[in-house]
Amino acid sequence: MSNPPRPRAIALGTHGPGRLTYRLHGLWQVHLYPYATSAVIGGVSLEIRPGCAGVTPPDAVMEYELARPSAHVYAHFAVTAGPPIDAPALVDLGRTYARTEAALLEAAGWVQQAPDRAAARLWDALWQV
Repeated sequence: MSNPPRPRAIALGTHGPGRLTYRLHGLWQVHLYPYATSAVIGGVSLEIRPGCAGVTPPDAVMEYELARPSAHVYAHFAVTAGPPIDAPALVDLGRTYARTEAALLEAAGWVQQAPDRAAARLWDALWQV
């Protein structure tokens, strides 16, 4: 991913309870999970643990089963042409979770008024992931 991402949405979202299925056409996604749940993302079954980041390529189907309302920080973004991206579906961020979450929340505040600044903060957070 040599070209900086262009954020379309960065926010704190809440989903659930229940089954959630969706797909974003043409957009990459990164989700930071402070909770545990199971998911199927792009046909791969995942056991999500608190402190993990999920990376989802464009057009992948995401299915979650949430026992209760669950909040997480997310970013949906486009990447212009560049080399193929080999990203793991799930990454344990460990001690960098809080810093990565803070970077995305800061970026969320810039999406509308200073998109280049939001892109820079998103780019930095993606390098941490």
